[in-house]
Amino acid sequence: MTASTKHDVPALLALGVAALGGVVSLGAVAHQQRNGTLFAPAVPPTWWAVGVQLAGVAVASAIAVNPRLPRTPAVAALAFASYPLSNRAQDAILGGAPTTATTAAGVGFIMSAIGDYLAIMALGTKKQRDGGVGFVLTWRWALALLSTLLAGGGLLIAMGASTAMAVRNKTVTFLLWDMLLQGSAVLSSFGALVPSKWVKGHRSDLAAIGLMAASTVSMLRNAQPPYLNDAVGALRAGSSFAAAGNMCVMATLGWREGYAYVTGGNNAAAGSAKGGEVAASPARSAFSRAAILARAAGGAGLAVAVAGLGTALAGAHQQSDKKINTFLKKSNDQKAGE
Repeated sequence: MTASTKHDVPALLALGVAALGGVVSLGAVAHQQRNGTLFAPAVPPTWWAVGVQLAGVAVASAIAVNPRLPRTPAVAALAFASYPLSNRAQDAILGGAPTTATTAAGVGFIMSAIGDYLAIMALGTKKQRDGGVGFVLTWRWALALLSTLLAGGGLLIAMGASTAMAVRNKTVTFLLWDMLLQGSAVLSSFGALVPSKWVKGHRSDLAAIGLMAASTVSMLRNAQPPYLNDAVGALRAGSSFAAAGNMCVMATLGWREGYAYVTGGNNAAAGSAKGGEVAASPARSAFSRAAILARAAGGAGLAVAVAGLGTALAGAHQQSDKKINTFLKKSNDQKAGE
């Protein structure tokens, strides 16, 4: 077994947990809908969560069994699939009177999310093929460190506020889940800042980016205004700081210089620099094809994202106009009545 395949077994085991959770939630949700116990507003997002999870596990599994393929699409698919799972688990467990089906669905969603996070860590940590040192002590490293400290500081504020809320309400909510995920992301980011030459050439920046991406959405969900002068306000403010730090961490860790992806490492690169020709290897050809497909998929996704942004801005503008007109109408009616 080569160095590039050492992480495949842990990744596949984690993906097995994620797939098992997806199957359990699939059966439980199907049973609920067949019996009419799945309330109508939750039907589309619940099936969406199950479908995206199974699709993400399939994509990640196909990449995990082929060490020549880039891991970024797999990590991105799992990070995208993991967020709806926590929402569905919260609704299944805390949404009403617990039943066997709702409990099974909640447990399945939680298993899937945990499997996704473990698979992100396994797929996002691997040995560099170019023999480089990964992150070095430059201004980008300092910026990533400051961003990680901001994400961690926001986490501490949010943790203190959520603890105060739990003591006041004498209950534990799914905020604990969000805090654990954010803490894992921050720890992974600190680990990614360690030069890879200190850990036998391994790097974990992709794992940190994946966990940060999964956690940022939860942090933003908790950061909605208004920011009041109590524990709720502190939770929202801390979550805002954490989300801002997360996004800065992803930007700095994801900004890497390119390197020659060839068999033979530095010797091949040196031969090319001296004017010699390096024969294309099967690994390089497979990487090139995968890179082309990844760029094509990324371009299509970017186009969809831009279209979605335009649609959202148009909808927000219409809602704002409607609210303003409603407010003005009420004000005019009140003045006319007086």
